[in-house]
Amino acid sequence: MDMRRAVRYIRANARELGIDPNRVGVMGFSAGANLAARTSCLYGDENYPPRDGVDKESARPDFSIIIYPAYLDEPTFQKWWGNKKDKVSTDYNRDFALAPEIKIHKGIPPTFIMQPLDDANWSESSIAYFLSLRKAGVPVNLHIYESGGHGFGIRHSGSASDSWEDVLAHWLKFKKIMPK
Repeated sequence: MDMRRAVRYIRANARELGIDPNRVGVMGFSAGANLAARTSCLYGDENYPPRDGVDKESARPDFSIIIYPAYLDEPTFQKWWGNKKDKVSTDYNRDFALAPEIKIHKGIPPTFIMQPLDDANWSESSIAYFLSLRKAGVPVNLHIYESGGHGFGIRHSGSASDSWEDVLAHWLKFKKIMPK
């Protein structure tokens, strides 16, 4: 709800903020990427009564940037948040089902996903999300890097994923979100 409210707030105040209300996106890293993905998928869910004029604005982001997301796939969701009493042995390399509350549909905004393969706990989240978006016909780019780990943000470590920001900038220009 908070991120949907933030998207609406930015749109409602776009003129004062000096931004284009049709270029409002969401971006997140790890659990924040999970939140950005949920906002992109569930923007139409209304969980609270409108408070003011801000809530009349669209909560749908115009684009979504998902960086090494956590908890998007069913196996890791269950491992960390699901039924911990009944531990089920899951083949994480085979099962790319999304967590049950992630609802995929064609209206999800264009999405950029970045994932290092040596991010041991969360690589499946990116792949599961990508496959689901692709199947639904959502414009999606998945960039997988050999190394980089988890939680590096914009810090460079000499790993393969150090170039992800340049790749993202190119994607934003290609999608006409950012000027060339």
